[in-house]
Amino acid sequence: MNNPVLPTLNMQPEVGQDKRSSQQAFIERGLASYEAAKQSGIYFTSDEVLRKLDEMLVNAIKKSHK
Repeated sequence: MNNPVLPTLNMQPEVGQDKRSSQQAFIERGLASYEAAKQSGIYFTSDEVLRKLDEMLVNAIKKSHK
């Protein structure tokens, strides 16, 4: 039985570096946010965050249709 072979991805080294830099920045922002929440004692549930994001999206759509 033949196993399928995936084609080799040819990425330029700087593309991989950009992705790693973006991932590192994302992790650093998350850790900073965690520390800020820990110090302030203010936390938000995922439902609260998603509700706020939905409001922001609706407002942006309304604004773009004016």
